[in-house]
Amino acid sequence: MIALNIPGMVYFAFLYLLAMINRKNGASHMRYMIATALFVFGPAAGRALEFYAGFSFDNSVFYSVLLIEIFTVILLIYDWIKKVPFLPYLVTLLFLLAFHITWVFKSSQWWQYPGGFFADHFF
Repeated sequence: MIALNIPGMVYFAFLYLLAMINRKNGASHMRYMIATALFVFGPAAGRALEFYAGFSFDNSVFYSVLLIEIFTVILLIYDWIKKVPFLPYLVTLLFLLAFHITWVFKSSQWWQYPGGFFADHFF
């Protein structure tokens, strides 16, 4: 379970790196920074669902990521309609979908090996 945080940390770091690379392009920089905030919002939303709505831990993570995916799709569609740069939200959505798939298949063999390796060597 500890190793399940790895993809989120990698995605957050990558989005932050993209924000810094695009710091002179205000529109893209802003969208990548919003994307990093979305990854920070996930754990807070998950805890709120768990403690206030009575969801199980697994369901609270699943639905908090789903909520962020929906919000990202709304931002992406809004930017696409307004004809402004939407690539940062598309990248964010792909990362969120990869994170979501990792969470759904957390007990599968393909995740247990790298996750177990990381947990054994670093924790």
